[in-house]
Amino acid sequence: MNILFDIIPRHNLTLIDLCATSYAMAFRLKAKNVKLFVNAISTSIYHQVKGIVANSKFTIRDASFLYNQIIQRKDYNHYIADHYDIYWTGYDCLFLDKFYALHKSVSNDFIRSFLAAVMVEVMIKQSIFGKFNISTESYITEKENLSKDKFLSITDDCKSKIKSGPEVTVFYKDIRDFIPIINTAGVVYYEVPIRNVFYDYHPIFDIFENYGKGHFKDNKLHISQEMEQQADRCAYRGDRFIKYWASLLPSLLKIDFERLVFKTNHKMDIEKDWLRDKLSSYGPTNFKDDYMVLRKTLITK
Repeated sequence: MNILFDIIPRHNLTLIDLCATSYAMAFRLKAKNVKLFVNAISTSIYHQVKGIVANSKFTIRDASFLYNQIIQRKDYNHYIADHYDIYWTGYDCLFLDKFYALHKSVSNDFIRSFLAAVMVEVMIKQSIFGKFNISTESYITEKENLSKDKFLSITDDCKSKIKSGPEVTVFYKDIRDFIPIINTAGVVYYEVPIRNVFYDYHPIFDIFENYGKGHFKDNKLHISQEMEQQADRCAYRGDRFIKYWASLLPSLLKIDFERLVFKTNHKMDIEKDWLRDKLSSYGPTNFKDDYMVLRKTLITK
């Protein structure tokens, strides 16, 4: 993160995140007074960025009161309980159904997204990873109901992250639809989401994308057809990713930015040289740790 911050020109502390896979980077950069435009990879991440990072003042006063509102909720359906009880206990699934209904009933966009962000954190902290073993494709049967104290701790932690600071604007669009929105930036940033992101977080992604539509109840981890299509648009590896990234370059280079930063990862060792050559054909390109940087301001026209 410090290296990325060092790459951003000090006279233009603006960063465009083309495909955010979490809210963590935006949260840290906002603290460094960077103006952000974030395009989320899913509805759940959109809510996390909007409810925690873009939000500067809207929250709830009493986490205990929120907990009681959820518990006492009468108007809700059993979608999560009917389709996702392989990930959480029956009690937790009903709690999440009630929580989802409550968050949808809120009129303020920021508070609604904040509640959704808390719900995502509850889902994660209730250990969907602990219930499913990726290597053996088997589920651990021991499950523990969400306690009130744990809920209050999660909610208060989310509240504590809401800070004032520079403007953060969040979108949820296909990358090709998002690019025309961009006018200017110090840095245009692109970190490819590897396919494992979709598998590990599948229940959370799928619930927020498809609530009420009904997709599966199975004892194996898989993703719905809609999420598969979304993954196809966003999670690229190997030749398929290279072709997609190359096809975006002409559009990206029309933007008035100073630096195009591509985040590489350990799964892309073979492609790094190809990418360096491709970017270098447009202008001076260099590596800073895992970041590949194209300096458009130095491109000879």
